[in-house]
Amino acid sequence: MSSERCIRRNSSSRRKPSSRKALFFSLGNEGNTPNPMGEGFEQLQKTLKAKAPKDFHWDSARYPDETHGSTVLLAHYAGLRTVFADWQMPVNAQDGGPEGGLAGIEKHYHDLTERYGCAVRPPENLVNQLGYQLMGQKKLDEAIRAFQRNVELYPDSANVYDSLGEGYENAGKLDAAIQTSRRRLRRAVKSATRTSISTKNT
Repeated sequence: MSSERCIRRNSSSRRKPSSRKALFFSLGNEGNTPNPMGEGFEQLQKTLKAKAPKDFHWDSARYPDETHGSTVLLAHYAGLRTVFADWQMPVNAQDGGPEGGLAGIEKHYHDLTERYGCAVRPPENLVNQLGYQLMGQKKLDEAIRAFQRNVELYPDSANVYDSLGEGYENAGKLDAAIQTSRRRLRRAVKSATRTSISTKNT
């Protein structure tokens, strides 16, 4: 199949505006031009640059110091980086925090869910980190909202209640801090009990 036919087929098979398709291809030292393999590699690059759909993500690499067999590991690594190029949460250049704050986190992982077709939750440690960053900036209401969102996402984690309790404490909401600390203790005891039972059964 020619490179142009390959692109047309890929484009026509995408029924949703947001495609989850990506392509990475590589060539080892067997492709030094001029020869058919090297020429085909370069022709595919040119065709993709000229005619690939805007939402079709692709990349390629030449490995002149690698053989046909040794290029595999390098190509797999580079290919995964291409496929998941948008996975990492963008960070703010000024403070190193998640770009857009809590709303930015929610949007980023919602977009990943849409693209990859499976639920991708914001990581617990990322939301927790944002909460402490906001608390350090004295943005206590925003910090509490981040910690509360983490409780919604990870209700079985004792750590999220610990962080929320600390947020309430810093905001002077001592009754809420005490109640949250009690919830944290219940989760910690429950988790320790499960671990104990699991250990006994192994």
